[in-house]
Amino acid sequence: MVNHIAKKSLMAGAVLAAVMAVAACGPAGDGAVEEKPAMTKFEKADKVSGCNGNIFYILRPVEKKLKVVEASEFGLSTGSDDNTGALTKALEYCKGNPGTTLRIGEGKYRFSQESTIMMDGLKDVLIDGTGAEFITDKIGYFMTVNGCSCLEIKGLSVDWARDKDPIDEVFRVRNADPESDTFEMEFFQKESVDPGMHMEAITQCDPETFTFGARGSSKEWYRYQNTGEIRNVEKAGDNVLRVTHSGGLDQFADGDIFILRHHVYDGTVFNLTGGSRNITFSSLNIFGSPGMAIIAEGRSSHFQVLDTFIGVDPEYSDLHHVSLGADAFHFVNADGRFLVQGCDISRQGDDAINVHDGLGYVRAVKGNKAWMHASGMIIEKGDVLGFKDRDFAVTDFTATVQDVRYETLQNASVGEDGVADAFTSLGQDVVLRAVTFDKDISEHVEEGCTAWNKGYDGGNYVIRDNYFHENRARGILLQSSQGLCENNRFYKIQGMAIRIVMDIIPQYWQEGTGVDGLTFSGNTIDSCDYGHWGEQIEISTSIDGRRAGTAVFKNIEISGNTFSGFDTKIMVADNVDGLTFRGNRIETSSGANTFQFGSICSNMVFEDNTYTGEFAAEAEETEAK
Repeated sequence: MVNHIAKKSLMAGAVLAAVMAVAACGPAGDGAVEEKPAMTKFEKADKVSGCNGNIFYILRPVEKKLKVVEASEFGLSTGSDDNTGALTKALEYCKGNPGTTLRIGEGKYRFSQESTIMMDGLKDVLIDGTGAEFITDKIGYFMTVNGCSCLEIKGLSVDWARDKDPIDEVFRVRNADPESDTFEMEFFQKESVDPGMHMEAITQCDPETFTFGARGSSKEWYRYQNTGEIRNVEKAGDNVLRVTHSGGLDQFADGDIFILRHHVYDGTVFNLTGGSRNITFSSLNIFGSPGMAIIAEGRSSHFQVLDTFIGVDPEYSDLHHVSLGADAFHFVNADGRFLVQGCDISRQGDDAINVHDGLGYVRAVKGNKAWMHASGMIIEKGDVLGFKDRDFAVTDFTATVQDVRYETLQNASVGEDGVADAFTSLGQDVVLRAVTFDKDISEHVEEGCTAWNKGYDGGNYVIRDNYFHENRARGILLQSSQGLCENNRFYKIQGMAIRIVMDIIPQYWQEGTGVDGLTFSGNTIDSCDYGHWGEQIEISTSIDGRRAGTAVFKNIEISGNTFSGFDTKIMVADNVDGLTFRGNRIETSSGANTFQFGSICSNMVFEDNTYTGEFAAEAEETEAK
C-alpha cells in the first residue's frame, strides 16, 4: 500500500520498484481479436490494432465502386436560406440506393431547420462534401446518424451561424468592486453590446492569445451551477456592461481577460446512435457548434474519426475564440471499438474526448423500486442492471428492469420510509429516474449505491497521432477499459492532459464504471495544466464528494511519454491496483513537479524514468534522503 506525498526522482524508479509489487501492463484480453468481417462489393475493412493485442475492423465504402449522384439534383443550393428539405431528399435517395456517393458541390450551404436532419438506415454510402461548408443555427442535434452501416462522411466543413448568434465574446474586467459586488465587462473587440445578451459561462483566458486558461489561474462562472449569481446587467458604455452579483465573482480583478460563452450544451453536429456500425468521419472541418462536435451513443460501435480539424475557422481567428461550446467528442453508452486518429482539436469549451458508460446514483429504495440520478445512462425495459456498494465495490446482485420513468416529488408515488425525504432534501423540482425491477432490491441496494447497465461496454478503443491544444478543462477523459492512447501531442490544456476517473456529482453527472487495461504511451505533454487545476495526470474517484473505498482502476501503463513546460504535480493517483510508470522523461521546470498517492494504491512500478532540467539534481537528492 502507498500513502504519501513525495518529491521523487524518476531516475530512482528501482527504489520504488523494490517496495512495490510488479504490475502487468494489462490483461491479455478475452476474445477481443475480431475476425475480418464479410463484406459486400462496395466495402473494405480498416484493421485497428489496440491495447493488449485487441484487434477490430471498421468497414468503409470503396469510393471507386460507388455510383455518384450530385446533391444539386435534389435542390441543394448555395443560394437557399434553408437546404434542409433538399438534403433530406438526397439522403432518402441514398437510403434506397446502397452503393452511392452523394457529392456536394463547393460553396456555403445554409440550414435553418426546426427538426434534426436524419441519416436513417443508410448502407454503403459515401457523402463527399469536399469543398462544401454547412452553416447551421439548429439548437439540438444538427444531423443524426441512426441505424446506419458502412457510411463515410468525408471532407465536409460545418460552422455555426455566428452572424446571427455568436458563440463567444472576449472582455476585460475593469472597475471591480468587491464592496459593492460589481465589476464592468469591457468588450474591447466590439463597438457596442446588448445588456440582454445570454450569458452561459465565463472562463478566464490567456490575455495574449485569447485561448482558454490564464497561466496559473482558472477563474470561472457557469450559469447552470450558479443560477442567480448574476443579479443584474446594465449598460455602462457603448461596449461596456456593469454586472452586479451576489459575491461569488469578487475574484474577478481589474485587467483579467475572460471568454464569455453564450452557448455551452446547446447543440451537437453529429449524433451517432441506433446501433450504427462501421461509420467513418474523415477530413472534416468543424469550425463551430453551440455544444459538441460528435456524440456516439445508443450501442453504436466500430466508428472512426480521421484527419479531422476542430477549431475556429482560420479565416476568422481574430474574431472567434471558441470552436465548440462543450466537448469535441463525447462517447457514452456506445459499444466501443472506435478509433480517433490524426485529428487537430482545439479551443472547445470542455474536454477533447470523454469516453465512458453511464451510471445511476441511488437516492432511495423501496421494495422493487429505486430512485436515482442517471442523467447519462440508458435504461430500458428488459435491461439488466448491476450494482456496486457505497465503496464502489462490485456486488453479485443484478435485477431486470420492468419499468422506467422520470419522477419529481409532485408526480412520484414515494410513500413512506424516507423516500419522500430523498426528493425534498434535493428540492421539489429535481427529476430522478424511477426504476421498477423484477424483484425486491431493498436488501441489496441502498442510498449511495451505484447501478450500471450490463448491456453496454464502451471499451476497446484507440486514440492515436492527434494534436489536442488550447481548450478549456482536460485533454481526454479515459473512463472505459482496454484503451490505447499513443503518440499524441497535448499542448497548453487548461487542466490536466489525462484524467482517468470515476466521477459522480449526482445532480450534474455520473460517469465512469471503472477501467481495466489502459496504455498511455509515446505522448508529448507540453505546458498542460496551464490554469493550475492540479496535475498532468489524474487517476481518482469521487462519489458525491467522497473517495471510493476500493480499487476502481487496474492495469494502467504510462510509458515513454515526455512531460515539459509545467509547474504543478506530475500525477495524482488513488483507487488503482496495477500502475506502471516506465521510461518517461520529465523536464522539471519546478520543484512542485511531484507525485501524490492515496491510500488505495497497490502493485505500483516506477522504473527507467529520467528527470532533466533545473530541478533534476534536487529531486534526485531528495529521494536519496
